[in-house]
Amino acid sequence: MDFLLGLWGPGRSRNGSLTLVQDINRTRLGRTRNWLQGGGQVGTEIALRDWSSTSLGPMEGWPSTLRTTLNLILNSGHPTLICWGAELLCFYNDACLPALRRKVNTLGSPLAAVLPESMEQLRPLFREALEGKPIFAKSLRVPLQPGGEAHDSCWAASLSPIYDDAGTISGVLVPLLTQADRIEAQARSNGSEEGLHQVSDIVPSLLWRASPQGEILWANNKLREGLSSDNVWQSVHPDDLPSVRDTWARSQRDEATFRHYHRLRMRNGEYRWHIATSEPRSDGTGEIVEWYGVATDVDDLHQSSTALSKASAVFRSFAENSADAIWVIDVSKKTVEYTSPACRTIWGELPEPGFSWYQWRCAIHPDDRAHQDAGLERLLSGEVLREQYRIVRTDGAIKWIRSTKFPIFDSDGSIRLVGGIAQDITDGGYRTIHLIDGEMESRVTLNRRFQANGYDVRSYDGVDTFLKVCRGLVPGCVILLDSSGGVEATRLASALRGEFYAFPLLVISEVADASTAIQLMKQGIKDIVLPTDPLERLDQAISSALSAIRKDQREGDTVRRAKESMQILSDREREVLLGLSDGATNKELARELGVSPRTIETHRVHIMEKLGVSTLPEAAKIVALAQL
Repeated sequence: MDFLLGLWGPGRSRNGSLTLVQDINRTRLGRTRNWLQGGGQVGTEIALRDWSSTSLGPMEGWPSTLRTTLNLILNSGHPTLICWGAELLCFYNDACLPALRRKVNTLGSPLAAVLPESMEQLRPLFREALEGKPIFAKSLRVPLQPGGEAHDSCWAASLSPIYDDAGTISGVLVPLLTQADRIEAQARSNGSEEGLHQVSDIVPSLLWRASPQGEILWANNKLREGLSSDNVWQSVHPDDLPSVRDTWARSQRDEATFRHYHRLRMRNGEYRWHIATSEPRSDGTGEIVEWYGVATDVDDLHQSSTALSKASAVFRSFAENSADAIWVIDVSKKTVEYTSPACRTIWGELPEPGFSWYQWRCAIHPDDRAHQDAGLERLLSGEVLREQYRIVRTDGAIKWIRSTKFPIFDSDGSIRLVGGIAQDITDGGYRTIHLIDGEMESRVTLNRRFQANGYDVRSYDGVDTFLKVCRGLVPGCVILLDSSGGVEATRLASALRGEFYAFPLLVISEVADASTAIQLMKQGIKDIVLPTDPLERLDQAISSALSAIRKDQREGDTVRRAKESMQILSDREREVLLGLSDGATNKELARELGVSPRTIETHRVHIMEKLGVSTLPEAAKIVALAQL
């Protein structure tokens, strides 16, 4: 309609906006799905392999815990394994490749197939780890070749259980450490100190040999070139140094393994987290003559864990203090994982987090459930939804809420969780407009103006399009731009008559005369706005229509509750109540029904209890409402 374009100006292309949104979404999804980025040679092999025929199945269905842990080790420079599931399927990073050079078809294979020669000593260690006990094993004789050299070697390994989202142990994380004393022995067996240095520099860890008092006697190049000082003690972070010294003193006293988790200052001034282990070596009399130590850089893993903990703490702090209700649902497990305190203000009493999604769904008003179920599919496709709908509190009260629901993407771009933020608008106004206009230009212009005024606008290209979906829509003001002389307005008003409380109808039209306008109003149209009316006239009509929804809806809910209350009564109790409401006495009603007055009194007591009222006038009011 040209008059609308003249009043409100040209609008931006709707198709152009949608294309921009799609571009943004594509960029975001492409970024989040590439969880193997930076994974090196092993990451490429994982990405290219067809896993559908394995027990793990296609990569799209891999557990998020496995994907996250793989992402961490693939980007680590320290040799690390993941042994996953009951079969202990092996995954590793590029740092393991030199040691596995003589092994073939190892990626994704069971541990028993990769290291059959060592399972006798490995099996009990993994059994304990899978039972939840962290293990540190030293002097493991494993046929792996540090640096690709073909000889049997001695390793130490830390075995840590990997817990999935449900708290179940699904695998074991295994950082590998070469034993410094064994490396030195192998080098000495080659007959030269030069051999020791060559072998030690292959290892991606800091190695050293120290006197019984802790003075460094020898260190590999990675320690000398990597730390800020040749004196290891001076490189320890000041905040960690007291704990390191206490632990070292106990190890010296007890002649036991030294093990500590602390920060070391690197040559560039950066502090990085390391796991340090040192073993004593005794002479023939049992006296400690030297200590051999290794420190492994685990800063990447530490930072990832810290960032995750901080993000979780920030979210909880925000959610616990927000006036808006916030919830998170795990769609894969169909459980409600989190509800903020504000949820209880709106929904009433709720079970502890982890309760079934179906319990949450039951709180949605029966008339709104189908629409909400359909919205879940849209969420899982990556769409953000803004809606208004009803919920039924645990005390039976009905609340209108305005919610924003959004998908929560995993690191690989999949959607396992969805979140929601809601406000109680029961005592507030509606902000939804359903705009019906067959002309694209004027529809876009109006849409733009209404959104600028803070309304949630839904657009339709015709009456039939709107009527096909109206029963599942959020209640709001329906605005029809009618150029048919009132024909389309009459048809729409007739179709909406049973839904009037939810969809008050405004018509923008050139009405021929006053009698035509009166006939349209009799059809149930809330108001008629002429194209020549001031804009304020349209704004007032919209405000009035939206305010009327709340009043009509409250009255409708009162009638519905009255009818539900009447259904609780037995046929005889309803008969008695109707008679009493018409003004009959107990004796008159007893004679009419052929029972005693005492029986009528007994029915009366039961009726009052079931209806939750204490006087006959209150009960009569429920009868009157139920008959509307």
